[in-house]
Amino acid sequence: MNLLERFKFFFTTFHTGTVNIILHLISAIPLFVGLVVKRLSLIVGFYFIESSGHVYNYLFKFDEELRKKSKEVIPLQILLPALFVLILMILFNWF
Repeated sequence: MNLLERFKFFFTTFHTGTVNIILHLISAIPLFVGLVVKRLSLIVGFYFIESSGHVYNYLFKFDEELRKKSKEVIPLQILLPALFVLILMILFNWF
């Protein structure tokens, strides 16, 4: 997959499924609480919960082709939430 295809897969297929969406919504709680009270452990909890939805899709929903594509977007899965959290940390005056 080229970079554009990876972004498209990441923002569409990679984020499908009820379990994945619920876990992403739940992960917002420790993220925003952690940003407000400035606790890094809560922000790490956000990453764990948020990534659990992707793991669930990988293990239980995706066929072999989608699993292969999922492996190709792992760098995006690491980079984009980190960038998102960094921007939020700046907005919440962490620095």
